[in-house]
Amino acid sequence: MGRVPVAGITRAHVIAFKDKLLETGQTSVNTNKQLELLGTLLNYAKDNLLVSENAAHRVRVQVKGTVRGKTRISFDVPALTAIFSSPVYTRNLRPVGGAGEAAYWLPLLGLFTGARLEELAQLRPDDIYTESYHTSDSSVKSSAVLRITDAGDGQTVKNAGSVRRIPIHPELLARGFVEYVHAQRGKPRIFSALVANKHGEESAQWSKWFGKYLRGVCKITDSRMVYHSFRHGFKDMCRDSGVPKEVADALQGHNDGDASGGYGAEFYPLRPLVEAMGRIRVPGLTLPAPPPSLPVADPQTL
Repeated sequence: MGRVPVAGITRAHVIAFKDKLLETGQTSVNTNKQLELLGTLLNYAKDNLLVSENAAHRVRVQVKGTVRGKTRISFDVPALTAIFSSPVYTRNLRPVGGAGEAAYWLPLLGLFTGARLEELAQLRPDDIYTESYHTSDSSVKSSAVLRITDAGDGQTVKNAGSVRRIPIHPELLARGFVEYVHAQRGKPRIFSALVANKHGEESAQWSKWFGKYLRGVCKITDSRMVYHSFRHGFKDMCRDSGVPKEVADALQGHNDGDASGGYGAEFYPLRPLVEAMGRIRVPGLTLPAPPPSLPVADPQTL
């Protein structure tokens, strides 16, 4: 097909691009991700009068065996209980496929950040830091935050709205997450045992392990429950806790045109994010103890 000027891209070009991706071995899911990125670029071109229409609009690969809107669901409390009472948490086991401490932290991070798995797998030690903010009475406080960015070597995000920082939930602080990160200083990633696949996806192999762990060890048989279910569940918890949609979108990196994409500053204001995170709870769930090897600081001292 060769190079095609942006103004010359047609629907036929997009379909040919889709078919070529599939021919070269890309999965339906990855192909749809590439089409989504192309669609985002063409939307920008359309908004800036570079093209008259988005030729990628609604060009997708049908994913076999799924029903739209029913592919993934949130973990319910029994499923969460099964995960967080499994041997990784109760016996401090670290299966080889779980990539060391990633087996302990990635499920908890998914639960209390709602972030995408690949976003968390790419975290560098410098992406966890302390930031100050003003309270409603103008006093100054600080919060430990987690930054999702594409600024580092090998880091990617889904779209521009995905770049954000998330206050670290009190339950993560209480389990020593910040201390764990400090111990990883000097390493390229906080989960350095993760191994990227040939496409550079740092979470891919771990995701396969976690899927097997869910089914084989945790006995969660509903195929709609996968790691991404934590993201769905976080959205549910935001609703249940009365977190405004705009704030919830800012926490999760949703960019629907009315929230994450138009703050006026680089990031959404920190204070409402901290306040929201302090309200988020998982009713009915008993959370695991901290890893015994980590000293746990009082969250108020961080």
